[in-house]
This record gives sequence, C-alpha cells and structure tokens, in this order.
Amino acid sequence: MVGEGTQPVIAMNVGGNDIGRVGSVEIFRRFRETLGKIRDKGGIPIVCGILPRCGNGDEWLSRAISLNSHLAAHCSRNGWL
Repeated sequence: MVGEGTQPVIAMNVGGNDIGRVGSVEIFRRFRETLGKIRDKGGIPIVCGILPRCGNGDEWLSRAISLNSHLAAHCSRNGWL
C-alpha cells in the first residue's frame, strides 16, 4: 500500500456466504480488524455491504441487514464510505 504521495483506496466486499456459517458478530469483528489495518497503513477503505438475495429466508436477511447497519455505523464514525 505504499504509494507515490497518494493514499491508496482499498475496496472490500462483505461476504454474505459466511452469515450462516460464521455469524454476524464474528464477521463484523473480522472486518473491523481488517479496516483498522488498512487505516493504520494509511489506506482509505471503502466497504460494500451484503446485497439482498432471494430465497435465503428471513433470518439470513435480518442478519445481513444488521451486519450492514453495524458496518455503516463503524465506517461513518471513521469517515469512510
């Protein structure tokens, strides 16, 4: 991430496949840790949240919305997109 006088922009896509296997709290912890590493190295993170999917059920959708909300709040507090 060493640039020529510019801050690198790192885009991250949050994985919806892990919601059922790993759980929202652990996924959020992993992303918070990774975002902190990007910030500490001088990068600017951009996070793309979990996109809705048809046929995954209400529990999956609820977890995805909750995780996206937590990520959005965390990014907002840090001035990220």
